[in-house]
Amino acid sequence: MVSLSKQRDLARKQRRDGQAVDYKEQPRFVEGGRLKGYQLEGANWLWRCWKDGKSAILADEMGMGKTIQVIAYLLMVYHSTVPAHLEGPEIAASNLGVFPFLVVVPTTLVANWAREFSIWAPGLVVAQLSGRAASRNLQLEHTMFRKSQAGKRDLRCHVVLTSYEAVSSAAGSAALLDADIVWQAVVVDEGHRLKNDQSKTHQALLRFKARQRVVLTGTPLQNHLRELFCVMSFIDAKRFGSAAALEARFDPNNPEDIAKIQVMLRPYFMRRTKSDHPSLVPPKFEVILPVSMTRLQ
Repeated sequence: MVSLSKQRDLARKQRRDGQAVDYKEQPRFVEGGRLKGYQLEGANWLWRCWKDGKSAILADEMGMGKTIQVIAYLLMVYHSTVPAHLEGPEIAASNLGVFPFLVVVPTTLVANWAREFSIWAPGLVVAQLSGRAASRNLQLEHTMFRKSQAGKRDLRCHVVLTSYEAVSSAAGSAALLDADIVWQAVVVDEGHRLKNDQSKTHQALLRFKARQRVVLTGTPLQNHLRELFCVMSFIDAKRFGSAAALEARFDPNNPEDIAKIQVMLRPYFMRRTKSDHPSLVPPKFEVILPVSMTRLQ
């Protein structure tokens, strides 16, 4: 696998015969099934944001396939520097793909994400960093890193799939930070976990260098605007500033301020609901079951 320093140089330029525009149809390297139209649209949008060096919030309603859209988008990024004539094992052997990616999910979803990667992106090497501390230490030592010729630590994978607990732990964060990795994308699932910018998780994730940050959430706004400000600050602190600064700047009870927030957030935000796509909602069946009362009742 190519060294991270060489890989960073590779990622700075797209090959002339690489894909330069949106995919009109599902690309052949996205395996495992057929993407729905809005899913291809979402993957293309995330990929455009990556090319522009812009972070993003994908806030589709639960059940619309955000996981699949993210995997398809990561594949688009990975193949953006791969010559079009290469196929299958030739791509891995060429070391021309763009990586690495860090995907952070709740512990209960690590296995599900790993399964989806194996179905939709079998060509990507995914290393898991999760479980108890002893397991994570073994994963760091044997499955995630190798020593390069220069004596530095290089990743042995394209994707690091980890949990909030692992990435917030001292050993996990130190190992990933010490490797001096510049991630092509840091993807955070269940982004409402970022609603407190003083939390250990939020602070840990901010320390990772990344070209792009992607937040996935089905509930972008839960209780009050402060939670949204924390997510906005995470995806682009230079553009939005701190959550405290945003809270001081905007009045949640002022319609004009709300409109300004919407304008600021729109380029970073995509949300679709099932009501926008009636085919996703199964038809309603009404079944009436008469129940007689027992003698005791």
